[in-house]
Amino acid sequence: MLILPGYLFPQEYWIRQPSPTNRWFIQSAFTDTLNGWVAGDSGVIIHTSNGGLTWVTQNSGLDIPLSNIFFLNKRLGWSIANHLIYPSSIILKTTDGGNNWTSTPYEDTLTMLSTIMFLDSMTGFIGGQWGTILKTTDAGHNWNRCEIDTGVYANRTINKFVFYNYQYGFAGGGIMDAGGVVWKTTDFGLHWNSQYVSPEPVDDMLLIDSQTAIGSGGDFELGLGIVKTNNAGLSWDYYQLLVFGIGYSISSRTKNDIWVALGYGSHWMRTLDTGKTYQPIPVPDTCGIYDVNFIDSMHGWAFGTYGAIYKFNTSTIGIHQLSSNVPGQFMLYQNYPNPFNPATKIKFDIPDFPEIKGVRGMSIRLTIFDILGHEIATLVNTQLQPGTYEIGWNGINFPSGIYFYRLTTEDFSESKRMVLIK
Repeated sequence: MLILPGYLFPQEYWIRQPSPTNRWFIQSAFTDTLNGWVAGDSGVIIHTSNGGLTWVTQNSGLDIPLSNIFFLNKRLGWSIANHLIYPSSIILKTTDGGNNWTSTPYEDTLTMLSTIMFLDSMTGFIGGQWGTILKTTDAGHNWNRCEIDTGVYANRTINKFVFYNYQYGFAGGGIMDAGGVVWKTTDFGLHWNSQYVSPEPVDDMLLIDSQTAIGSGGDFELGLGIVKTNNAGLSWDYYQLLVFGIGYSISSRTKNDIWVALGYGSHWMRTLDTGKTYQPIPVPDTCGIYDVNFIDSMHGWAFGTYGAIYKFNTSTIGIHQLSSNVPGQFMLYQNYPNPFNPATKIKFDIPDFPEIKGVRGMSIRLTIFDILGHEIATLVNTQLQPGTYEIGWNGINFPSGIYFYRLTTEDFSESKRMVLIK
């Protein structure tokens, strides 16, 4: 694994936004491009319902740190709070989008909880110290302890859950200076098997597909650590990047374009090839970023110290709306130049048919495939308004050869061929 130098000024990637508080933010949750919540120090929760144009403070009813927040939809959300002086945990829940929160103390006062997530309105999981994994099937009214193996590292702290489907998922965690661990379930979370994967904790995890997962973490001395599996967790590779900071949060803009927030390290690490190489990106204003969250390829947010809010600058990914005139039909143009080395541009038209008028936007995917049909890049995966668009693709990390690009919507699909020559 290589570390590449940063190649653009940080302000080109992330734009600072106004914030309603100077409290530290820890984690965010978005249900779509419009609705998001952020939790952090002293019980702070802020909410946007208009895509970040404005943020308002919600009343959690607590003045202690919120370590985690999760929203299933615009109505149902949960959070975890922890007393630090007298260790105990509180489970918060809202059924009205955060306007009101109820608090339930966790019965085991010797165990601090750290993370919560739900698969649907009834089925959820909580993780915490001592290898604690709890499951509910009745919307959180009752929590039952899941079975974990008796391995040496099985009783470490759970930091994050990621599920591919109801049956199959992972949990990441560990204890600083005492090992990083990944737990895996294949039976709907009833049983979990632990595996030592790194010398330091896994703080966040990302599922790329059914076979590929990436975890980020580290510690104060060794810096950022990355773990990765390409075989559904049968084995894990560990990479010590020797970069100052801890990988508190990891999020993917596309399958290939992945960002890691390094907290007090005041940097992101970015990979454009799904973890083969990384490059450091400084944070504007040298703020500490503790959460990065891409809702789709066009909408990304980052949050950190003293109320820092940053919005991803989509102009840096090369997609431009050339015209707002409404085309009469879908059109995928031939890329230019073609052949190319190493960069080219792709233009496409999005019409506004009568049957979709009034809809906020149309779901658009523009993907790149190699000659064997493997998807190697997702350039666009979001909703766009009618118009003419252009986006660039740089094949610097790919060999010479024939590639295909495909534009896909609900009612349209077209592919064209292009040639990369180095």
